[in-house]
This record gives sequence, C-alpha cells and structure tokens, in this order.
Amino acid sequence: MRHASVLLATEAFFTRTVDAGGGQPAAEPTADVTVAFSSNAVATRVTAGRSTLGATPLAVDGDAPPGPFSTVGTPGILPFFVTLQRELPGMFSADVSIAYTATELMRAGIVPGSSAEAALAVGTFVGGACMTGMAACAEDGDCGANGPCLGVTYTILPTAIDTMAHVATAQTSSFSTFAVLNPNILSGAPIVPLVPGGGTARSDCRAEWEVVNPTNMPALVDGLVSTTQTCTDGDLLCDGDAAADGACGFRVAICLNESDASLPDCTPSETASVHIPLGRTPANAGALLDALAALGGTRVGRRLDRVSFTPALSGGHCTAFVQLSVPKGGRQKLRLRATSGARTGDTDRLRLVCQ
Repeated sequence: MRHASVLLATEAFFTRTVDAGGGQPAAEPTADVTVAFSSNAVATRVTAGRSTLGATPLAVDGDAPPGPFSTVGTPGILPFFVTLQRELPGMFSADVSIAYTATELMRAGIVPGSSAEAALAVGTFVGGACMTGMAACAEDGDCGANGPCLGVTYTILPTAIDTMAHVATAQTSSFSTFAVLNPNILSGAPIVPLVPGGGTARSDCRAEWEVVNPTNMPALVDGLVSTTQTCTDGDLLCDGDAAADGACGFRVAICLNESDASLPDCTPSETASVHIPLGRTPANAGALLDALAALGGTRVGRRLDRVSFTPALSGGHCTAFVQLSVPKGGRQKLRLRATSGARTGDTDRLRLVCQ
C-alpha cells in the first residue's frame, strides 16, 4: 500500500520479526504492538510496525491513519497506524494488542481513562477508489485530478480496551493496516458530547454544536445550559494545533437531527436549511457553512451564509470537524438557525474563549 510504504521511508517504526512455527502459538512483541498467535498453518516471518510521530510537533497528516477523513488531530481517531505483514500467506488467528499513550489520546480530544477511551475500537483499513477511473486509493491525494478518493473505511473488530494500561486488543485472521478509533467516525454520529446551544427545548435537537473540549462540559448557569467553551492556548485536549502559538484552534462540528438524552422533549425530524451569519469572523463561519454543504446541501443567499438541503435532510448527521482560530485573550461568538419548512426553527449560540 502506497501510504504505508512511503511512511516506512520517512519516519521511525518499532519493528521486530519472529518465525512462527506451523500450527504452534507464537508471540510477536514490539515496543507498542504485540501479536499473539492462537493458530498458524504456515511457518513464516511476521513483521509488526507502528508509526510514531503523530502526537509530536513533527507530525504531518501522513503520520495519521490512512483515509481522507483522518488527519493529525482528527477527533476520535488516534494519530498513528499499525501495519502487520506476513511473508507467506496462510490461515492463522491472532490477538493484536496495540498500546497507545495518554498524549495520543489527548491529541484526539479524548480524556485518558474516560468513557470516550472505552468506546474506542481497532479497525482494519479498507481502501477506496478514485471517483474517475476507479483506481485504488487511500487518500484524496492519491487520485490527483481523478479524485476524490471514495469508499475508504475501516472494518471494526470486536475490541477490548484496557483504560488503565491504554491498550486495545482485537482478534484478526488477516494482515493489514490497523487504526484505533471511535466507530462513530464512520457513521457520522457524534464523537464528543453535544452542546445544545440554548434554543427552545422542543426543537433544540434539530441542530447542536459538537466541540472538542472534554474537560469543559456544558454546565448549568442560572438554570440554563451555558454555551461558552473555554480553552487554554496549547492545551492538547482542546487546542487543535497543540501549540502555544498565541491562538486556540477550536475543533467544532454541527450535528443535525440527533437524539440527545439531555433534551428528552425534543424529537429529531428533518432540516431544510441552516443559516450562520458571517459576522466579524467570516472565515470561521464560512468553514462551518462549507462543512454543512458537504452533507449534501448548497450555500445560498446574497452572502452565501445559508445552506439549503433539497430534499430536507432527515436522520442524524454530523459535519466534519473544522478548526476555528480564536486569538489568545480573545473570544468568538457564533450563531446558527436551523429550520424545516414551516416548523419552528432552532436558534443556537456558541461562545469560544481562548485564555
């Protein structure tokens, strides 16, 4: 696979090989990956490798797991991948244990030891095809003018997560490329808790904010849910660029028509349009509008500040996360209104504070 072979030449891997006897159990320990065979029909050499730069300042998007939706800092997907290779084919079964660090968890917006860590799973990479010509691909860049790369996904394996030792263990009978991720990434469901935004309780689930800021959960202020999200410049859990560089990179998505236990009186329906005023920071609002349009809508209006869905969007959908820059010591106010035909709209606000 092009993605893995290029990275082998550009970054460090922890690797070790072992000859597995035919039919005999064998273990393949590395610094970060253990392959424990329970059966093996053909004696052959096995190699395990793990990318290492994803949680460091040297990281680039190629250090993250393959897939157009995976970049360094993508919420819910740990910033490394594992490759398991076998010199000769043959039937086998093995448990793959993948260790990860607290820093790698935080880079993905996950609090170590939390329920969000427990929700992680090991996934086997499934490649896609370029939209034009149908050539095999792992990333949009593989396709050039024939892109984008469509159909990339991961097959989720039954996984045991040890939140104390930070280890994910899954059984496999094929060698491939693996990632540790939240399965909701593949379904478009929320990755982190939602922020309702302060609309009417009966319609507030039509649109909600999804903000990667796990230590700053929505709290009640004077009986109302606060929509203020605060981050410290350089905080791995909420600053998307993970650098103390004078600005906070809030990773924000918008979820439509989601069931939310915090809004028991709201029944999800459908969304025909979402309006986000461009305000004083048109770049941030525009990024959110583009993310909404990617769900199948069209930016319309004199200022292109509204996304229209025809037909109306039904079922739960979350946009991709976009990184919104707020200068240190500054704040950003965002507002949206989601409507469906003649039904009551949902007006939500979000206040981002960088300290």
